Amino acid sequence: MDHPVVDYVTSQTGLAPDRSRFLISMLSCFPLSLLFSTLLHPGRASPTLRHLFQLSVGMAFCVFCFKLQVLLLLLDTGMCYLLMLASPARMVHLTVFVWAILFMSISHIYRMYTDYNGYTLDFTGPTMIITMKVTSLACSLYDGTHRGEEELNPDQRTLAVRKIPSVIEYFSYVFCFTSILSGPTFNLQDYLKFIDGTDKPKDKVEPSGIVPSILKFYYGGIFYFLDFHSALRF
Repeated sequence: MDHPVVDYVTSQTGLAPDRSRFLISMLSCFPLSLLFSTLLHPGRASPTLRHLFQLSVGMAFCVFCFKLQVLLLLLDTGMCYLLMLASPARMVHLTVFVWAILFMSISHIYRMYTDYNGYTLDFTGPTMIITMKVTSLACSLYDGTHRGEEELNPDQRTLAVRKIPSVIEYFSYVFCFTSILSGPTFNLQDYLKFIDGTDKPKDKVEPSGIVPSILKFYYGGIFYFLDFHSALRF
């Protein structure tokens, strides 16, 4: 017996429990994103509250899907943050890159050893997302704290991180609930602008994300049906 909701989804779809947990989490992103964009709109909620919501839900997804393996994700991200704090500005992008790639590689090698050619969804999925995020952040931090302005191209100037993010900013960015399970990744500066509401021009009407979300849900349902139907036939 698993969680009652997981058991129900497993019985109705024929998916393995680990995939049912993943599916439940992904579908939960739709109502939670609507809640985040309305009740926790930047005009109503502080950046700190929005960060806490992103972090709390993202961590809840990881615990729900991967259980105690979430501790490995915390080890990975925590070590990267410590390296950002301790490394010289001229070395930060290298130290974080080496740790993140080494941790990800060892995780995948262990997975191949214990579940060779298997399809179990485990912490190695989010580890790949985390690796892209922390290495991107470390490179932006290197650009913003070590390199001169004349050495940067326009994109690098825009994305450069001038100081190490706070603990809550960092972990909210890494465990953002809309991306921690399957991506996509994005830069810290873009994420912080999204959190504080400065990512959109103030003199323009903010576009609604409801219709694009419904369309993505609709297309995803079609492809799931086709995939599930073909699996039954072939």
